[in-house]
Amino acid sequence: MDWGQWNRAMKILKLYHVKPLIGVIPDCQDPDLLIDPPQRDFWDYLKSLQADGFAIAMHGYLHVYDTAVRGIVNDTFRSEFAGHSYEEQYEKIRKGKEILVSHGIQTDIFFAPAHSYDENTLRALSANGFKYVSDGKSSKPFVREGIICIPCRSGGCPRIGKYGCYTAVFHAHEWKRPDKKDCYDQLKTLCEEYSEEIVDFKEYAKQKTGIPFVEYMDEKMYIFYENKIKAALRPMVHVIKSMLKKKKIKDWLDKWVCKRAYITANGQSKSLKGVVYMQGNVVFITGSSGFIGSNLAKRILTTEPDTKVIGLDNMNDYYDVRIKEARLAKLQKIENYTFIKGNLADKALINSIFEQYHPDIVVNLGAQAGVRYSITNPDAYIESNVIGFYNILEACRHYPVKHLVYASSSSVYGSNKKVPYSTDDKVDNPVSLYAATKKSNELMAHAYSKLYNIPSTGLRFFTVYGPAGRPDMAYFGFTNKLVNGETIKIFNYGNCKRDFTYVDDIVEGVVRVMAKAPEKKNGEDGLPIPPYAVYNIGNSNPENLLDFVQILSEELVRAGVLPADYDFEAHKELVPMQPGDVPVTFADTEPLERDFGFKPHTPLRDGLRKFAEWYKEFYMA
Repeated sequence: MDWGQWNRAMKILKLYHVKPLIGVIPDCQDPDLLIDPPQRDFWDYLKSLQADGFAIAMHGYLHVYDTAVRGIVNDTFRSEFAGHSYEEQYEKIRKGKEILVSHGIQTDIFFAPAHSYDENTLRALSANGFKYVSDGKSSKPFVREGIICIPCRSGGCPRIGKYGCYTAVFHAHEWKRPDKKDCYDQLKTLCEEYSEEIVDFKEYAKQKTGIPFVEYMDEKMYIFYENKIKAALRPMVHVIKSMLKKKKIKDWLDKWVCKRAYITANGQSKSLKGVVYMQGNVVFITGSSGFIGSNLAKRILTTEPDTKVIGLDNMNDYYDVRIKEARLAKLQKIENYTFIKGNLADKALINSIFEQYHPDIVVNLGAQAGVRYSITNPDAYIESNVIGFYNILEACRHYPVKHLVYASSSSVYGSNKKVPYSTDDKVDNPVSLYAATKKSNELMAHAYSKLYNIPSTGLRFFTVYGPAGRPDMAYFGFTNKLVNGETIKIFNYGNCKRDFTYVDDIVEGVVRVMAKAPEKKNGEDGLPIPPYAVYNIGNSNPENLLDFVQILSEELVRAGVLPADYDFEAHKELVPMQPGDVPVTFADTEPLERDFGFKPHTPLRDGLRKFAEWYKEFYMA
């Protein structure tokens, strides 16, 4: 309780003889509200107010949000009650009322934290002797489950509207905020101008009409307006602000069109249903200091200046930390980037990030990578790839997001002999623990999409390469060995083929997928169809490994990493296939091209040239 703000407001209320409804949390555990130390005479003070004509309501039980369910009012994505069983809610309400009664406070009025409650809440309230709920959206009181619901207006200072009757919410602890600095003046004006129209709660409650159907429809109309019409107008408001700010209407129109349609290969414009507006949103990227994650964050921050990016990375030493630190240093120079160091397996940390930043889009790229490393260090894969991803899914469940995009891998195809690899192929036989964890991610995402209607898209990446890449990848490891005069091993006697995909192509694919979440819709049974999708992102042009290393050696010589007379043949060795590896990776990218108008296209030599130039600058400058 912030007693300073409370007392200041009470002076105004007493001056105009206004006696409001006071919400009391029986056992407050919300750290945001525990501002001042408890006062010894708190309960005596409440009893004196009640005796003086102030109405007292029970405001939840602990004021701790532990579900992400909108509830009847459909206003917020968090609740202390909505989503819980009748039995759980009954106990919360019983315990809360018991605390109030033990301190001499009698009440039959309730209002829920965050205005979130459901049918079970109302039934539990009725069973515990409550008659009123000061929550809801309507122009007049209405009856539901035997409870009289009093419409409520929330946000900012209480104010009188043009139509209907309702209660207004006053959060004293918020009025220190800069954006609330004029709330006291507004409250004074409210009391001064409308003192004759302000009535006691119980007097107000007598206005109920007793026609539930009409009142219910009235409530539904308000909810539809608040959550559908106003929500649909928000992008337009954002657009207008952007136009006024930049004063470049043509540039903005071009960008606006690009966000809503992609040009396919045949020149046809393809509309994007379910488009997610990137501008103004918060994007949470795990593995943000990693190879793909850092490039994705940079792309978003430089092309979407109004978008905030929250990055998470544990900065582990799986490979040269200097590379991660260099990536991070570049990102931290860009406005709207926030970095958090931590592990995906830390559930409390993940939940705190979602609680604080409320990301609109989540891109999970944080995972323990590498096929061969999974053979010798399996624990790292279970912790990061399974437990970590579970934590992300749980957070998306309790703090709903517009779209969850996550990294899968071409490794899920295992020893599949059918090429190209299609997302329609069965992937039930992984040949490495790494592949098994990635397949588990897809299964877990599908389950959560089905159970909780979370839009999710998995991306199966095919052998990503480029500047500042992972040193454990073949091209990087080959380079290190060649520079040190060591011999490189080419597996399967050089008969391996890989669908090498340049990192910029990967990023472009991810950005386009982010902007279009799978559509939420119901099946014939009325139940949600999982808003779930999986795509391949690969070059769709597998390169022979021998050809690959030949081009790499040529580009290393060209960049000055290797001397012009370097004897490449003397530094290569053809060896058998290693455990857990596959001979060919080849992506079928037709669905990606069909749905997003995009197909990776960077030639191998161009990509390796950029890598060689970066290597020269980073290690040899």
